[in-house]
Formats: sequence, C-alpha cells, structure tokens
Amino acid sequence: MIEEEIAKLLNNPEFLALYSEGMSALYKSGVFETLKRLGQPKLVFDGKDANAMAAQVARTIGWNGCLNTLMDFQQIVIAAVASKSTKTLVQDNLDRAVKRGDLLPEEAEAIRNGHRIDPTIYNPKPIPTRANGAGNG
Repeated sequence: MIEEEIAKLLNNPEFLALYSEGMSALYKSGVFETLKRLGQPKLVFDGKDANAMAAQVARTIGWNGCLNTLMDFQQIVIAAVASKSTKTLVQDNLDRAVKRGDLLPEEAEAIRNGHRIDPTIYNPKPIPTRANGAGNG
C-alpha cells in the first residue's frame, strides 16, 4: 500500500524538488525543535496514574513517529525506489542466466517466487577434476 502511494508521488515530476524546498524552509525556521518539545510527555496527576502516563507516552511515540517520518520521508522514498529497481535487476539477471543456459526456466521461476529449487528438474553435469580424468594431458 505504501509503495502505491509513493509511486503516485513519484509520478509528479516536481515532488522531490518541492519536498526538498519545503523541508529546507522548515529546518531553517527552527520549527522542528519546537514541535519536538511539544511532543514531550506531560507529567499528569504527579505521575501517580499509570494509565494517564501510558497515554502520554503513547501520544509522544505517535507524535515523534510522525515528525520523524516527515523529516526522513525523502529517505523512505529513495529506499522504495531502490527496492523496486533491485527487484527489476534480479529479474533481468535471472532472464540473462536462462538465456545463457546457466539456469533452467523452472529454476529461475523458483528463485523469482522464493521457492526451493527442485533437484529433480535438472541433472547437473559433473565438474571435471583431476580425480575424474581432467587435466591429465
């Protein structure tokens, strides 16, 4: 779901430039330091009510999580783009390996789907070694 939303943002060619410009202005303004302070838990009922304190802590975790996501959003987008391109590279390399004859199509399909390769679908050729007659020339 998050990948779909990020893809929508990336379809806007101005997104990263606008995001960077806006974040730069927010950092320069110093607003993030104030927002972090606003998110600190407040001591309620002199700290004697565990439920009230737990609620404050939960609020703080959510508040800071939101701030961190906003501040690190560019890295989240970059990671999503890198993940997608890595998947594409793996697919391309598997296709090349099948074309070269290094993998059978069934092996490549198993790797794509995260399954174990069934050893009954192929019969690997023994690697020549000196013990079985290679290099005795």
